[in-house]
Amino acid sequence: MGYFTWTDARYEKPKLNRYGDFASSDVINYGRYAKVVCPDDTEIVEPHYDGYGIFDGKDVYELVVDWNKAHLKEIYETLEKENPNFWGLETKWAAIAFQNDDEKALQEAIDNLAEMTSFYREDWKRTIGITISCERNDKIPYPIKITKKKWHCKYNELYPSISTQ
Repeated sequence: MGYFTWTDARYEKPKLNRYGDFASSDVINYGRYAKVVCPDDTEIVEPHYDGYGIFDGKDVYELVVDWNKAHLKEIYETLEKENPNFWGLETKWAAIAFQNDDEKALQEAIDNLAEMTSFYREDWKRTIGITISCERNDKIPYPIKITKKKWHCKYNELYPSISTQ
């Protein structure tokens, strides 16, 4: 997977400039300090963010799946309703099996996904996280919030980060 660029989670919503882009000051920069603020207000610090979604060894795309586990079915139903051709919908059955703690159905769904591409065998959870967060992070119950702030932040006080891809 390629780089993932996100806006800085702030106390106000980032605004697009007249060219339709976010200002460079609003974007999480590669190679610099960044941290994920979690729904329980803990923070995962990465001194040199590399753009792949890994913070102190933890995958933010897997974390967002865990945070939203109880809501995965409704998230996918909304995705499907908004756009029946939305990319990533093939992961729906794995997401629902994970939500239901149904190991047998999850393994079946992963096996089916792996028939399309072997990537899914190892990265099924990361792919679900990318599917639910990259294009509609601000619409899920517990969105990704990445910030450049070095002081302690409270999750509920920050606007969600926005994917700029």
